[in-house]
Amino acid sequence: MREVKITPDLDTYYKLIGCDCITIGYTFPNGDTLFVDDVGLLKDPKHFFRVRGIDYEYAGNGVIIGTERELDDEVDVKTDLKDLAIAFLRPVPRPAGVG
Repeated sequence: MREVKITPDLDTYYKLIGCDCITIGYTFPNGDTLFVDDVGLLKDPKHFFRVRGIDYEYAGNGVIIGTERELDDEVDVKTDLKDLAIAFLRPVPRPAGVG
């Protein structure tokens, strides 16, 4: 988990997340947006993550960007990294013969 300055474009999001198709995982009340790998669950993920206040676990990596809804443009992230309380989880092994 780290904070980075980026060029706000799709290719940058792909590189940061490590994928070639993203989806919105969550939009925070302040306008910040969490992007995640759209097909992360199908890639035999090595880890998941959970963000405090979001009742969902995401496969793989994600990136949070700031957005200005009125302008539909990227801005600095408003959410403080320490307030996210991100937890990283390992996948539960499947029993032999399942899935």
